Amino acid sequence: MHQSERIVRELAASQAGVFSRRQAIEVGMTVNVIRNRCRSEQFIALGRGVYGFPSHPDSHLRRLWIEHLAAGPDSVVSHESAARLHGVNEIEEFRTSLIVSRTSRHVAPQRAWHRLDDLVPSDIVRIGGLPVTTPARTAVDLAAVVRLKRLDQAIESMVLNRVTRLEDIGVVLHRVRRRGKAGVFALETVLDRLGPGPVVIQSELEDLLDLAIHLTALPTPIREYPLPTTGNMTGFVDRCFVDAMLIVEADGRTYHQRRRDMETDRLRDIEAARCGYLTLRLMHEHLKTDAAGMAEAIVDVYRQRLLLLLDRPA
Repeated sequence: MHQSERIVRELAASQAGVFSRRQAIEVGMTVNVIRNRCRSEQFIALGRGVYGFPSHPDSHLRRLWIEHLAAGPDSVVSHESAARLHGVNEIEEFRTSLIVSRTSRHVAPQRAWHRLDDLVPSDIVRIGGLPVTTPARTAVDLAAVVRLKRLDQAIESMVLNRVTRLEDIGVVLHRVRRRGKAGVFALETVLDRLGPGPVVIQSELEDLLDLAIHLTALPTPIREYPLPTTGNMTGFVDRCFVDAMLIVEADGRTYHQRRRDMETDRLRDIEAARCGYLTLRLMHEHLKTDAAGMAEAIVDVYRQRLLLLLDRPA
């Protein structure tokens, strides 16, 4: 057996018994050799540019590998297919679902290939060597393709079975949401229903914020600082680093409440900005899932603010 064919067999063994033409050529196998192996039935064609061995049994994972290799190395198993791999039995898988780049070619209309460009490395895990969207990312994607009742059942099951957390889903939603993105309103509805209530308990929210600030090792900010104003508004902000003219606000409202209050928030931020203050808004889900990351962000912004203030003309 030629070395290239031995490598292909080893590769296929890690991919549920299948391999792509591209992979075979990369290890030294020619197109003519592949064609001859198919004629002699040593290889079998399984999809566009995808081959396997006759002796390997069929399986769900094998079919997902075939579709992934046909779509290209950058494709990721997603939506209904990812949900089933994560054990979400409330979701039916009628077709293999993949996320592919918007620049991908040869996307057949009968396939559930979703053209999205908002996938990041942290959205991907490996299951049996296959790239699959994380449970949290899968929940966000499902919102665009399943009915509200089924989405509600699926996310509740994922949380109860500790497949993911509401906060993790909220972090992904906050990152990928945009005007017109399908499923956002439905997902907000489900997260609000399954969440801790109308708002996160204020004491819990403040504890999370203070933990992140404590991790910064910066000077202690002033609590409940009066909103900097030109006289148009009144109120208080959660924390304020006066020396850096930096306001830090923690947001524990429901997703729908955030949407309704967006205009007021922006007006408050504009009013503070007119007085020279920058407002940093931290979401409850970020504070709960990544306190160290939020602390790092506060430190970076604080230091930049100090540099800007030092360079400001007297």
